[in-house]
Amino acid sequence: ADPKIGAVCTREVASSQQSLEELGAQMLVGTWRYGDKRVGKYKICLTEWGQLRFDEQPLSMGRRAYGFLEPTDHWFQAILNYCDGEPVGTIRLVYVEEHAAILSNFRGVDQTEWQADLTSHKRRQALPTVLEMNMGSNEANAIEEEQEEEGEEVAKEEPKVRRPHNQPLRPKKAK
Repeated sequence: ADPKIGAVCTREVASSQQSLEELGAQMLVGTWRYGDKRVGKYKICLTEWGQLRFDEQPLSMGRRAYGFLEPTDHWFQAILNYCDGEPVGTIRLVYVEEHAAILSNFRGVDQTEWQADLTSHKRRQALPTVLEMNMGSNEANAIEEEQEEEGEEVAKEEPKVRRPHNQPLRPKKAK
């Protein structure tokens, strides 16, 4: 075995992690909720290989979709597939520091235009939101059990992030 091979791979992974850190990728890591009742959820994690993995986690009996986020212009973007390999579409997202939120857009496989802006907020408080308390008991119980399993907190209701469509958003650079 050539000892140089491991050294080269290690440097490439470290270089990849550094560039993701410079782009503010660490702000993306976590569980994010979106939608009027915050029932939509996805998780972004940093893999052992230094990649950002996006996992859409439907609350109902829906299928999970995943992809690996790459820096693209002002966004992080991933081609999403279901676990069986069937293509879903493309997601792009950017962290907006002043709102502590992610702004994202989705484009289906056969679509040419991005869908409307979607705002997601990180889960962060242990108490259920008013919306969760008003949900049906089965749905509220499912969320409560999920929180206990994950040991994570749930986001407060916050206003949607708006951006001027002629102004690009850029990931926050590390200082």
